[in-house]
Order: sequence, then structure tokens, then C-alpha cells
Amino acid sequence: MSRAAGGAEALDETDPQSVAVAVLDRAGVIVEVNEAWSAFARENGGDPARTGIGASYLAVCESATGDPGAARVAAAIRAACAGELTVPVTVRIPGDAPDRPRSFDVSVSSRYASDGVCVGATVTLTPTVEDARPVPTVPDGSARSSPELSFPDGPRLQLEEAIGLLKDHAESVLKAQGRLRALLRASTSVASDLSMAVVLRQIVSAARELVGARSAALGVVGHDGAPAQFIAEGPDVGMVERMAVWPGGGVAPDTVLRYPQHHLPVDMPGPPAGAGDPGVDPPPDSLLVAPIRIRDRVFGTLYLIESLRGEFTAEDEQLVAAFASAASSAIENARLYQETEQNRKWLAASAEVTQQLFAGTSDQHLELVVRFAAKGAGADLANLVLSTGEGDSRQWSVKAAVGLLADRVMGAPVDVETAVGQVILSGKPVLLEDYASQVGDGGLYGFQDSGIVVGSMVCAPLLVQNEVVGVMSVGRVAGHGSFTETDMEQLAVFTGHAGRALELAQARDTHAALTRMEDHERIAADLHDHVIRELFTIGIGLQGLVHRVPGIEDKRKVLGYADGIDHVIARIRATVFELKDGRPSAEGDA
Repeated sequence: MSRAAGGAEALDETDPQSVAVAVLDRAGVIVEVNEAWSAFARENGGDPARTGIGASYLAVCESATGDPGAARVAAAIRAACAGELTVPVTVRIPGDAPDRPRSFDVSVSSRYASDGVCVGATVTLTPTVEDARPVPTVPDGSARSSPELSFPDGPRLQLEEAIGLLKDHAESVLKAQGRLRALLRASTSVASDLSMAVVLRQIVSAARELVGARSAALGVVGHDGAPAQFIAEGPDVGMVERMAVWPGGGVAPDTVLRYPQHHLPVDMPGPPAGAGDPGVDPPPDSLLVAPIRIRDRVFGTLYLIESLRGEFTAEDEQLVAAFASAASSAIENARLYQETEQNRKWLAASAEVTQQLFAGTSDQHLELVVRFAAKGAGADLANLVLSTGEGDSRQWSVKAAVGLLADRVMGAPVDVETAVGQVILSGKPVLLEDYASQVGDGGLYGFQDSGIVVGSMVCAPLLVQNEVVGVMSVGRVAGHGSFTETDMEQLAVFTGHAGRALELAQARDTHAALTRMEDHERIAADLHDHVIRELFTIGIGLQGLVHRVPGIEDKRKVLGYADGIDHVIARIRATVFELKDGRPSAEGDA
């Protein structure tokens, strides 16, 4: 009957002659009861004003001060009306019958509408097995102990045992139904988004609610097996994070572990040294540790700390195992979506850099390639290392850099003992999960005074005719996410495309330079063979006319014109020599 869709269904699910049922709205007010409820109230001295339709059953339970059972029922009703009760809660309390003492079980569960919204609670009252037999009464209503009206002991005991078994079985079915629906809700919630950050956060929240844990956390394992990300929720976040980094705490078990029923991992058998001292946490009283696997690889470990019901059960263990399987599917879907989006960014970056290189819109070819590599990778910094010299005198240095610390690494020499050196020697890309710890101060970005800690980094070779001529590196600041194997492959592909585009761009520039040189030679030959010859002829002719010109002043002018032509011829010859050398003329381009 747990999580009935409405009041009528809640009453129909039970036998009105055996189980007393009341339907409450979200405020804890009774909106419907069956006949068994009214009869039960009368037989146990109940007041219709307190237990009938329109009465606040929540207020009745809250007003029973000094009765721990009533207080527990009130707490269960509040949780059920708020939609926070994932499984029915049963409380055994004594009755108020005036004729003899007896007890009955109060079962509280949430009610849900067809759209899954909580609309209130359902309360059932059931006499305990030992009190289920009716009490014989005399006509005046007083109880009597006449043995003539009692059933034979044998059949009566068998009937009571059968009723008890049926009741226990029904409660188990209802409880299982409620928990399965809770599992379905949790599985659906983690599959409702494709953002990896949202999915991971939802997994922690849904797992915590599913088993009623005080705190929950998810430790994501990096590609090198070390902890890469930690998501936690609940008041014990600090303790969970410290527990997860105990020796062995970051290692996912093969199956779900339940403490204290199962032993914790070998290096986490109990409280760490100094437990009980200030700042040192003892191990939790109850703990579930579950691996989340994607195919044959451990993605992370799910930690559920301190059951609100005292300790985790075998049923909790099974639910978490099933939920972990659903979570792995949601993570895989988010990962595939993330890879698809990343591939799209890489393809866009590759196409754009190729287009701009071929268009010749920028002379800064290297910086252009590095900038688009950083854009495609979603990186905070990037650089391109190229070689100069040949053979033993070959040197490697940063020729282009963008993003953080670009001005500090630009032109810096590179040691072949670093991660970049590994790529140079092997010709294969390298993925670093934690640049700061794996490379340290010996790397390009090991600046202690910058306040910037580089986290994940990927380096890929720049190949020209199957020879490593450079290395492209992209990195992210610690805390901005880690690169994946897919990112490494995409950077290698992008760098390969960029290398070919650079080759073509350089070939285009070389062709343009050769074309200019040919034009210069053609112009120089034309100037030398035609223009200079014609000017020389004109100059000789002017000098020959000097003797025929009357007057000293006119002769001087003619000789001046001839000298001017000689100067023009000298300047043209100088221009011819400069054009042949490929240098611009001092007097301007011819």
C-alpha cells in the first residue's frame, strides 16, 4: 500500500474488515477513513473528534507528550507528507482500550499522485498477533472470560500464525515495492541530464536519498589510478574526503562493501592512528562502499556514510549495487555526449585554422595554430615548441604561446628530459594527470611566484614528413578538469592537420617569394635591355648636338640634360642590381 496514488486506492488495497486505514492530506489532516478505522477507534476508546474525518491526526500524535511511540509516528507522518519517506515506517504502540491492555502496529507511508507528486500519507492500524483474537463480551458490553466462547487452542494458534505470516509477507511486499520505486526514481534522476558535472552531483544526491545516508560522496579515479575528482554531500563531507584518501581508501572494491558486516579494505580496517585526538575522525558506525564501473574500467567509488536508520542492511547493499549499475550507464551517456561535443570543437578549430592559414590573413602562423589548439581543447594555456639547428647542435625552444603565462614561457629553452622531451624522442603524445607533481619546477610552467598551479596537460608531436619538428602542449589550471585519452587523441590529430597546413602555408609563401623574384628579374631585364639602352641613345644624341647649338648658355643646358640622363641610367642600373638580389630599391619599387 506504500505510495498509493490516492485515498480511494489506499482504502481499496486493504481489507476493510481487518486493517484500519486513514488517508491524510499533506497537512496531516484525515480526509478519508474506512469502517475498520472507525470501529478500531471505538473499541480502543478513541474520540471521533480526534480520529475522524477533518481531524489532524498529526496534531493528535504530536500532542501525546511523554509517549515516544506517538512521537515516532508524528515524525513518520511529517516525513511521509513531505515526500521524504522512501519506505513505510511501522511503530508498535499500546492501545487505550478500557477493558484490557493491548498493543497495535501503526504503519505510515507516503501517498503519490499519478504524476509522482506527494499528496499526503496513509496510516494503517493493525492489532498485534497476540491481540488479534476478539474479546468475548456479554450483552451489557462488559468483558467476560467464559471458556465456552473460545476457540480450540490448536486451530486458534494455527490461524494466528497464518495471519501473522500473511501480515509479515504483505508488509515485506509493500516495503519492497516502495524501495523499488525509490530505486526507479533515483535511476531516472541520474539519467535526466547529459552534463557530466550535473550527472555526478545527482548520483551522490540520489544515492544518499535512496538508502537514507547521512552523507554521501563519489571519488572519481583518474587514468593513472589516482583520485582525480571528489564530489560530496552532507554534514560529514570533511570526514568522507579524509576517509577516501586513507591508504587504500581511493581503491574501488570489486563488490559493494557494507561495514561493519564486511571488513573494510585492507589498509582501512578501522580508525587511523590518533583516532580520538582533535581533528582525527573515527571510522563511521555504518558505511557502504560501492564501485562504479564503465565496461571493464573502474570510474570511481561511491561512499555512503552513517545510515539514518541505525545501520545499512543487506537490502541497502542490493539497492546500491543496482543503482551503481544505472549510474554507470548515465555516466557513459554523459561521457559520450561530452566526447561528441569535444570532437565538434576540435573539428571546428581544425577547419578554421586551416582556412585562415590558406587565406593568408595573418603572418603569425604559429601563434594562430596554438590559439586554435587551446580553443579546441578548452585549455587555459598552450605553447608550441620548435627546433633550431641540425644534428648535435639542435636546440628546442618555445616559438609560440597563448593563454596564462604565455609571456613568461615565450622563447624559453626546453630540456629533452621533460614531458616535451618524451614526445620528441618517442614521437607519441603524452597525457599528464597532474603536471605540478609529475613535472615539478623542471617544467616550463614551474613558476612558484605566479600563483598558478598547472593541473592536467597533453603534449602531441608536430610531424613533417614523419619527423618530429615540434611539440604542441595544452594545459588546464588545477581544478578546471582533467584531459582524457580522447583529448590526447584529438590533439594529436589536430596537430597533424596543423602540421600539414603549416607545410602548405610555407609552400605557398615560398611560391609567392619565387614569383616575386621572377617578376623582379623580368623587370630588371626589361630595364637593362630596353630602357637603359634607349636612354643611352638619347644621351649620346644630345651630346652630338652640342656642337650645333649656338650660344654658350644653350650648349650648357644641352650638356646638363645629357648628364641628367646619365644619372637616370645609373639609378636604373642600381635598381636592376637590387631587384636581382631580391632587395627593395632605396628609391622605391620599380
